[in-house]
Amino acid sequence: MKRKKQRNAICPSNSSDASSKSGKRSRKQKSSGSGSLSGEKALKAVPNSSNYKFPEGQIKPSTLRATPNKLPFAPTGGVQTVTIPNSTKSRKAFKVKTSDNLLYRVNPVFGFVEPGQNVSIDVLRHNGVEKTDHLIVLTSDTTPEAQCAKAIFETDPARELTVVPLVAH
Repeated sequence: MKRKKQRNAICPSNSSDASSKSGKRSRKQKSSGSGSLSGEKALKAVPNSSNYKFPEGQIKPSTLRATPNKLPFAPTGGVQTVTIPNSTKSRKAFKVKTSDNLLYRVNPVFGFVEPGQNVSIDVLRHNGVEKTDHLIVLTSDTTPEAQCAKAIFETDPARELTVVPLVAH
Protein backbone atom coordinates (compact mmCIF):
# COMPACT_ATOMS: atom_id res chain seq x y z
CA MET A 1 0.00 0.00 0.00
CA LYS A 2 2.85 2.39 0.75
CA ARG A 3 4.24 1.93 -2.74
CA LYS A 4 0.95 2.96 -4.37
CA LYS A 5 0.74 6.12 -2.27
CA GLN A 6 4.30 7.07 -3.22
CA ARG A 7 3.56 6.64 -6.91
CA ASN A 8 0.46 8.82 -6.68
CA ALA A 9 2.51 11.48 -4.91
CA ILE A 10 5.09 11.43 -7.71
CA CYS A 11 2.65 11.04 -10.59
CA PRO A 12 -0.78 12.43 -9.77
CA SER A 13 -3.57 10.88 -11.81
CA ASN A 14 -7.32 11.08 -11.75
CA SER A 15 -9.27 8.38 -9.94
CA SER A 16 -10.77 6.83 -13.09
CA ASP A 17 -7.29 6.03 -14.45
CA ALA A 18 -6.17 4.56 -11.13
CA SER A 19 -9.13 2.18 -10.92
CA SER A 20 -8.75 0.94 -14.50
CA LYS A 21 -5.00 0.34 -14.13
CA SER A 22 -5.06 -1.21 -10.67
CA GLY A 23 -3.33 -4.34 -11.90
CA LYS A 24 -6.00 -6.69 -10.55
CA ARG A 25 -6.38 -9.84 -12.60
CA SER A 26 -9.09 -12.43 -12.50
CA ARG A 27 -8.46 -15.91 -11.11
CA LYS A 28 -8.43 -17.30 -14.66
CA GLN A 29 -5.73 -14.82 -15.80
CA LYS A 30 -3.52 -15.60 -12.80
CA SER A 31 -3.60 -19.34 -13.34
CA SER A 32 -3.11 -19.30 -17.12
CA GLY A 33 -0.20 -16.86 -17.34
CA SER A 34 2.23 -18.21 -14.80
CA GLY A 35 4.74 -20.96 -15.50
CA SER A 36 6.98 -23.05 -13.32
CA LEU A 37 10.60 -22.04 -12.86
CA SER A 38 11.67 -25.62 -12.21
CA GLY A 39 11.52 -26.58 -15.91
CA GLU A 40 13.60 -23.62 -17.12
CA LYS A 41 17.33 -23.78 -17.76
CA ALA A 42 19.56 -21.20 -16.11
CA LEU A 43 21.56 -18.98 -18.44
CA LYS A 44 25.24 -19.86 -18.02
CA ALA A 45 26.74 -16.75 -19.64
CA VAL A 46 25.69 -13.35 -20.88
CA PRO A 47 25.12 -13.52 -24.63
CA ASN A 48 27.59 -11.39 -26.60
CA SER A 49 25.18 -10.49 -29.35
CA SER A 50 21.54 -10.73 -30.23
CA ASN A 51 19.84 -11.33 -33.54
CA TYR A 52 16.96 -9.06 -32.56
CA LYS A 53 16.96 -5.71 -34.34
CA PHE A 54 15.03 -2.78 -32.93
CA PRO A 55 12.91 -0.81 -35.41
CA GLU A 56 14.81 2.08 -36.99
CA GLY A 57 15.14 5.02 -34.59
CA GLN A 58 13.10 3.46 -31.77
CA ILE A 59 15.86 2.45 -29.34
CA LYS A 60 19.56 3.26 -29.43
CA PRO A 61 22.50 2.81 -27.02
CA SER A 62 22.32 5.20 -24.09
CA THR A 63 24.58 8.17 -23.51
CA LEU A 64 24.29 7.35 -19.79
CA ARG A 65 26.51 4.60 -18.38
CA ALA A 66 25.76 2.53 -15.30
CA THR A 67 28.43 1.85 -12.68
CA PRO A 68 29.33 -0.84 -11.88
CA ASN A 69 28.90 -2.43 -15.30
CA LYS A 70 27.90 -5.80 -13.73
CA LEU A 71 26.21 -6.66 -10.41
CA PRO A 72 27.34 -9.88 -8.67
CA PHE A 73 24.88 -11.62 -6.34
CA ALA A 74 24.96 -14.73 -4.18
CA PRO A 75 22.24 -17.23 -5.19
CA THR A 76 20.73 -16.70 -1.74
CA GLY A 77 20.04 -13.07 -2.64
CA GLY A 78 21.16 -9.67 -1.47
CA VAL A 79 21.07 -5.96 -2.27
CA GLN A 80 23.34 -4.07 -4.67
CA THR A 81 23.31 -0.48 -5.84
CA VAL A 82 23.88 0.73 -9.37
CA THR A 83 24.63 4.42 -10.03
CA ILE A 84 23.67 6.26 -13.20
CA PRO A 85 25.48 9.58 -13.71
CA ASN A 86 24.09 12.12 -16.18
CA SER A 87 27.07 13.75 -17.88
CA THR A 88 24.91 15.25 -20.63
CA LYS A 89 23.46 18.76 -20.67
CA SER A 90 19.85 17.59 -20.82
CA ARG A 91 17.47 16.27 -18.19
CA LYS A 92 16.77 12.54 -18.57
CA ALA A 93 13.81 10.42 -17.49
CA PHE A 94 14.54 6.78 -16.70
CA LYS A 95 12.64 3.51 -16.35
CA VAL A 96 14.25 0.39 -14.86
CA LYS A 97 13.24 -3.15 -15.83
CA THR A 98 14.61 -6.61 -15.05
CA SER A 99 14.56 -9.82 -17.05
CA ASP A 100 13.07 -11.71 -14.06
CA ASN A 101 10.56 -9.68 -12.05
CA LEU A 102 9.89 -12.56 -9.66
CA LEU A 103 13.52 -12.74 -8.57
CA TYR A 104 14.46 -9.04 -8.54
CA ARG A 105 12.99 -5.82 -7.17
CA VAL A 106 14.29 -2.35 -8.02
CA ASN A 107 13.78 1.02 -6.38
CA PRO A 108 13.12 3.52 -7.89
CA VAL A 109 11.54 2.16 -11.05
CA PHE A 110 10.90 5.60 -12.61
CA GLY A 111 12.62 8.91 -12.08
CA PHE A 112 14.65 11.81 -13.42
CA VAL A 113 18.38 12.49 -13.60
CA GLU A 114 19.29 16.16 -13.75
CA PRO A 115 22.30 17.29 -15.82
CA GLY A 116 25.53 16.70 -13.88
CA GLN A 117 23.76 14.66 -11.18
CA ASN A 118 23.68 10.95 -10.26
CA VAL A 119 20.86 8.62 -9.35
CA SER A 120 21.31 5.45 -7.28
CA ILE A 121 19.10 2.44 -7.96
CA ASP A 122 18.79 -0.33 -5.36
CA VAL A 123 18.50 -3.84 -6.78
CA LEU A 124 17.20 -6.57 -4.45
CA ARG A 125 17.62 -10.23 -5.41
CA HIS A 126 15.54 -12.89 -3.68
CA ASN A 127 16.77 -16.43 -3.03
CA GLY A 128 16.84 -18.39 -6.29
CA VAL A 129 18.82 -20.50 -8.74
CA GLU A 130 22.24 -19.51 -10.06
CA LYS A 131 21.69 -17.68 -13.33
CA THR A 132 22.45 -14.47 -15.16
CA ASP A 133 19.69 -11.91 -15.64
CA HIS A 134 19.66 -8.35 -16.91
CA LEU A 135 18.86 -4.93 -15.48
CA ILE A 136 17.58 -2.72 -18.30
CA VAL A 137 17.62 1.06 -17.93
CA LEU A 138 15.60 2.96 -20.52
CA THR A 139 16.29 6.69 -20.72
CA SER A 140 14.71 9.51 -22.66
CA ASP A 141 15.32 13.25 -22.94
CA THR A 142 12.67 15.30 -21.17
CA THR A 143 11.74 18.89 -20.43
CA PRO A 144 12.48 20.66 -17.13
CA GLU A 145 8.71 21.03 -16.59
CA ALA A 146 7.98 17.27 -16.69
CA GLN A 147 6.78 15.97 -13.32
CA CYS A 148 5.92 12.29 -13.95
CA ALA A 149 8.53 9.95 -15.43
CA LYS A 150 6.01 7.12 -15.66
CA ALA A 151 3.77 9.21 -17.92
CA ILE A 152 6.69 9.91 -20.26
CA PHE A 153 7.22 6.19 -20.86
CA GLU A 154 3.48 5.56 -21.37
CA THR A 155 3.82 7.61 -24.54
CA ASP A 156 6.30 6.47 -27.16
CA PRO A 157 9.36 8.73 -26.79
CA ALA A 158 12.72 8.12 -28.42
CA ARG A 159 14.50 5.83 -25.96
CA GLU A 160 18.05 4.93 -25.13
CA LEU A 161 19.02 1.61 -23.56
CA THR A 162 21.63 0.49 -21.02
CA VAL A 163 21.94 -3.16 -19.94
CA VAL A 164 23.66 -4.29 -16.72
CA PRO A 165 24.18 -8.06 -16.22
CA LEU A 166 22.91 -9.42 -12.88
CA VAL A 167 25.18 -12.40 -12.19
CA ALA A 168 24.37 -14.92 -9.45
CA HIS A 169 27.03 -17.55 -8.78
